Amino acid sequence: MNIFIKLFMTAFSLLLLFPYQLIAADTIEWIIVDYPPIYINEGPNKGEGILNKITELAIKNLPEYQHKISVANINRTMLDFEQGKCVCTMGMIKTGEREKAAYFSTVPSILLSKNKIIVRKEDRRLFGDSDSVSLEKLMQDKSLRLGLTSNISHGKEADAIIDKYKSQANIFYRKGTNVLEGLLQMLLMKRIDYLITLPWMTEYLLKPQEREQLSFLAIKECPEIIIYHSLCAKTEWGQNVIRKIDAFLLKERATPLYRSYMERWMPKDTLADFRLMYDTEFLKTK
Repeated sequence: MNIFIKLFMTAFSLLLLFPYQLIAADTIEWIIVDYPPIYINEGPNKGEGILNKITELAIKNLPEYQHKISVANINRTMLDFEQGKCVCTMGMIKTGEREKAAYFSTVPSILLSKNKIIVRKEDRRLFGDSDSVSLEKLMQDKSLRLGLTSNISHGKEADAIIDKYKSQANIFYRKGTNVLEGLLQMLLMKRIDYLITLPWMTEYLLKPQEREQLSFLAIKECPEIIIYHSLCAKTEWGQNVIRKIDAFLLKERATPLYRSYMERWMPKDTLADFRLMYDTEFLKTK
């Protein structure tokens, strides 16, 4: 009798569990991070960031799934991927470390102009006379304080240099929310001497009088463009979803609507160069 009771209870438990497993497998949890204007999760423009809008478009193109949106910082996001949860995000720079935990789309999701070094104008002389600087040489100078966002990639070339010097005492890592805005304020308050970011992001995050205090220097080691890809957890489920995301991206990325999500937050004087890169670089990458 005990055996039959145990079998019945086991079968009953499986019946109870199965619907939850089915729901989990049929639901994509989209992770969005705090990095305006790529993602805008607060304020009057909430939901209008580049990847907020592209995530919305992805949801419309994947009607066979239920969808949930969660806000998390980069550290928490990568933990979800490492744990094999049913999570995806529409844009990150591809790195070897991230590829251990996630399947990346073959087709890129967004194109951005390259990062630059940002410094205070009053300290411009500390960074040489040229409009471009070597990131490696800057990081070798321990008198200059660099501010970085924890776990953010700045592209393959910059990441390789940062990794060599990441434990130095003159490097400050900021975590949590509003990280880039916080670093910019630290720069203005002279708590750090330089940081790395996309120049046009400062137009969104800073007041005109604050931005006027800054100079932007090209990084000699970095390429002209940055490519983001979509990614899903490195599971069989994630592999299936990323194939569908690839198909969606191939269909949508050449449309004016898709491109407009990126152009909305860019300075008008950069759009001609951006459109050229979009047509000659981004749409050719598969």
